[in-house]
Amino acid sequence: MKNLFDKENFLFSTFDKEQKRQSIFVSVALIVCFIVSSFTFFNMLYAFADIIGSIVSGSADVAIKDLLRSIPLFLSFFMSLWTVLLLQASFRNVNEEKRMKSIFKDSICLLAFAAVNFIYIIIMRFAGTFLSLVEGSPSPFYPLDSILFSL
Repeated sequence: MKNLFDKENFLFSTFDKEQKRQSIFVSVALIVCFIVSSFTFFNMLYAFADIIGSIVSGSADVAIKDLLRSIPLFLSFFMSLWTVLLLQASFRNVNEEKRMKSIFKDSICLLAFAAVNFIYIIIMRFAGTFLSLVEGSPSPFYPLDSILFSL
């Protein structure tokens, strides 16, 4: 029982100032990314329920149209979830060289997903699927919110 209250057993007891600052920064970034990820998750659930409702009602063509319109939401959710996992994994990695390689690789992948998402929204806008960049379905600012999540 005495070991539980020992000064050396606490998490921040052996950290220097830079490590404490980094852990606080990562914790705040994780909270922000988790909130963004939850917003994108609920938007994705709304779009998924709309697709399922179209399939159940017997209109497969509307379901395909809804699916094509909802791809930016799905990509936004996976990018925000990936960011949460990346921050968590990069902070837990002890080797600085492995951490920087992991961050670099994951950042390149996230940038590629963001570029695909942005290009897809712009192409669908010019194709007439999205009437404007602020349209109102499934969130009040869709697909503009997907572009912002990509950035």
